Amino acid sequence: MKVLYVIIQMLYSIFVTMMIVIVTVSVDVSNQKYCIHCKHFIPYEINDKFGTCKLFPKENSNHYYLVTGQYKLEPIDYSYCITARNTNTMCGINADKYLEKNKTTSFIERLILSRKKQ
Repeated sequence: MKVLYVIIQMLYSIFVTMMIVIVTVSVDVSNQKYCIHCKHFIPYEINDKFGTCKLFPKENSNHYYLVTGQYKLEPIDYSYCITARNTNTMCGINADKYLEKNKTTSFIERLILSRKKQ
């Protein structure tokens, strides 16, 4: 019985140590740029994991049918956000093209703010 108690104490101390390490090594999420907070994010109706980005439209598929010659108009498809974030030539892992939704101000708002400061 004493052996079991000692084993449980050792496991507990290992667990506590691991939790301390995890908390101190964890990523600082306060400065993360998430696509769902970006101005260019297009939400998907079922799940935001499948959201797309306005900055990266896929190749336009509007064209003439080769058989009938009629013009075919299709809605624009955009690249998935996960694709844009995993591709350095697009937005990349650092979210190079990220613009926060509510942080942009119009010219008039900037003018009003600058006059208040004076």
